[in-house]
Amino acid sequence: MLGLLIAAVALPIAFFVLCLSIALAILRLGGMGLFRGFWELVVNLIMWRAIGSRGKEEPVRSVRIEDDSGREYMVHVRGDIESGGFNVNDEVEIEGRNRGGTIIFRRGFNLRVGSEIKVRRR
Repeated sequence: MLGLLIAAVALPIAFFVLCLSIALAILRLGGMGLFRGFWELVVNLIMWRAIGSRGKEEPVRSVRIEDDSGREYMVHVRGDIESGGFNVNDEVEIEGRNRGGTIIFRRGFNLRVGSEIKVRRR
């Protein structure tokens, strides 16, 4: 029990001393210019990390489907297919919105295998 208490107190103190010694070493080696450069690097890395996490790429699959009368439509499936799926010659029902002649896939149903097609957007 006493060992856990000592470890709980000693670890944060040791971490603080380590950080302080690194900061002092940077100051001694290069003066404030190196210290300022180090912190600018840290801030830039944090900012790039925050900006990069917002711009995640999303997979897009483009497929062509044909209705009963033989008319073809272009369908964009954005995101990861969560459940179901479709293949060549499958009979499917697709729900989505029409944007300039291209259907943006929302969800669907594969009549051939009896599965619902769901997409997870990022």
